[in-house]
Amino acid sequence: MKKLLSLLLALVIILGSIPTFGEDNFLVQHGSIEVDEEKLNIKVVYPFFEGFNGSEKLNMEIQNLISNSIGEARSSSNYIKLMENEAIEGGEGPFGPSSVVTLDINYDYMKNGDISSVQLNSYLYSGGAHGIYWINSFTLNTKTGEFYEIKDLFKDESQGIDLVTKLVLDYIDKYPDEYFDNARDIVQSKNGDYEFYIDGDKIVIFFGLYDIDAYAGGIKRMPLELKWVESLLKDEVSNSIKDGEERGVLSLNGMNINSQAELYNGEIILLPLRAIAEVLGYEVGWSQEDGAIVAGGTIKNGVNSYFTTGKEPISLIPPVVESGITYVPIQYFTEVLEENISLGSLDDDKIIIRAYSKLNFENNFYNLIKELEMHTTKEDAVNAYAEAVKMRNGAVQYGLLSDNLREEKYYELKDLAFVTGTSSPWVDSYKIAKIKDYLYQIEFTLKTSVPNDELISVINMELEEYGQYWRINSIEEVNR
Repeated sequence: MKKLLSLLLALVIILGSIPTFGEDNFLVQHGSIEVDEEKLNIKVVYPFFEGFNGSEKLNMEIQNLISNSIGEARSSSNYIKLMENEAIEGGEGPFGPSSVVTLDINYDYMKNGDISSVQLNSYLYSGGAHGIYWINSFTLNTKTGEFYEIKDLFKDESQGIDLVTKLVLDYIDKYPDEYFDNARDIVQSKNGDYEFYIDGDKIVIFFGLYDIDAYAGGIKRMPLELKWVESLLKDEVSNSIKDGEERGVLSLNGMNINSQAELYNGEIILLPLRAIAEVLGYEVGWSQEDGAIVAGGTIKNGVNSYFTTGKEPISLIPPVVESGITYVPIQYFTEVLEENISLGSLDDDKIIIRAYSKLNFENNFYNLIKELEMHTTKEDAVNAYAEAVKMRNGAVQYGLLSDNLREEKYYELKDLAFVTGTSSPWVDSYKIAKIKDYLYQIEFTLKTSVPNDELISVINMELEEYGQYWRINSIEEVNR
């Protein structure tokens, strides 16, 4: 029995350390973006999908969302730096640690039959009492490439939406104190345009912060049991998800591993050491004298020092041993082992552990996009684009485009690995002129290694306002 368990554990570790393939060549890899600057901290774990219909579109949608979040975070960071400099000049001193803009993004996914459901989990703190967090979800058929809205899951769209609306309103009626007084009206005003994802054999309807409850209520999730809606679902949907397993406490690289691990709920939440460490590929030992042994370091019950090979002790909250299980704070994994571990929630009662292995998947777009900043003036947006062209940064150019223009330019820039222009001729300088309110012209001067050799390239660009930021809605070359 012990040999069998060891074999199964080894299989989990191996699967967690290589790209994940499914029966239809469904492939998931991941990489990371990390920025640690004076007023900006970014930590993104992004997925990259291949091997099925719809994977390219899925990657583009994820790329767009992450670009927007990074651009907004950098914009907020630069604004805070500006405000801090003005405060210092006025004799008020520098801002404190709460002035650091923080962006965290990671992902989950489930693959059941031909149906895949992917979630980006995002958190942004840009000052104030608290940050905001949200979910972006995508559910698609990996055989046909179809992306589903909630109505697309049903044979009869009208009947399906009516049933979903009734079930959502039943949730509100069951727990009326957990929602705004006008939550029912808000739900009905959506006309069936609900955000959702698939969790095992359940369809989970969710509402963002402030949608139907106060901030403290968090993201409101309403899981719909398959048996409630199965008769109205399309066959390809119900047949795919009917054998799906509910997400467990622990996931690795976004994939549910249906772990039976439990959390320790004391003054703070502690994590089960062995379950997580072994999934990440560590061998966990034990001695009566030293307690748990991981990566050459010891973890003693009741002692708030953790040791790893070649490092000084790191002082953390003492571990707890209960029923033979050692529980440690999340900082043991993030600070001592330097692993990517985060906590999330599926609902008010269920907290989950997300672990991501140290894969070294490189995507040039994500290497370049960390420099993106969104701009609140047209002039700054145009100047940023011109500078990105000069620096040959196609990812930043892409990030400054409108959604429609991104879709138009995506494959062109992707084929260039998001590095534009050539080493010769290169953009030496540029001039920007305003033609009319939303229209600008950029004149690029290009040079080569030949002295006095000079070329001129001119484009016109039109801008459009997206929320508080300006983005480029069209680009046209001008013949001279």
